[in-house]
Amino acid sequence: HAVSWYLMALIKLGEKEKAYEYYQMINPINRSLTKKDVQKYKVEPYVIAGDIYSNKSNPARGGWTWYTGSSGWFYYIGLTEILGLKKEGNTLRFKPSVPQNWKSFEVEYRYMDTLYKIKVNLNSKNDGILVDGDKINKNYITLKNDKRIHAVIVNGGNND
Repeated sequence: HAVSWYLMALIKLGEKEKAYEYYQMINPINRSLTKKDVQKYKVEPYVIAGDIYSNKSNPARGGWTWYTGSSGWFYYIGLTEILGLKKEGNTLRFKPSVPQNWKSFEVEYRYMDTLYKIKVNLNSKNDGILVDGDKINKNYITLKNDKRIHAVIVNGGNND
């Protein structure tokens, strides 16, 4: 999906504000916020459209929904490139590329039968990661399938 590659390139170039702006432009929910928007868009607000029509008879109407791979790429870009959750084997690293005005964000991440409730504090003066209140002396957490709910706090967030 060409748009996904473009968004990843913007993030790699440090253009995270522009990448997030474009990400939100193609986010289908943002094309369905009002009844008027829904009547124009006319497709599912939870599926990426392959086309947004610009012709005069159907402006802003979506088309080619359920386009293979597009929603998967959209999810990947949001989770790994913008929010910066990078899974490598059984580890999870955090390297967000979110807009500068974000102070924090939260995400629930499921690893097999285990839920990780993650809060990333971007402007924290105390860098480091806490898992269930215990400081981790690494820049990643080790995921384990213990069927529990874990609270993870990431301070600093590497938002550079």
